[in-house]
Amino acid sequence: MCKLGCNAIWINPCFKSPFGDAGYDVEDYYTFAPRYDTNDVIKGSAAVFVEE
Repeated sequence: MCKLGCNAIWINPCFKSPFGDAGYDVEDYYTFAPRYDTNDVIKGSAAVFVEE
């Protein structure tokens, strides 16, 4: 991503939520919504971006 000139990544609401307003009504700030995958998978993906 850095090679493309990207210096930030925008992540839309992804936490556990009833999705009454597109995910901005967060129910739990420590758990990713199951529709996106598990906490471990998301954290692993984030770690790849941090390393690079």
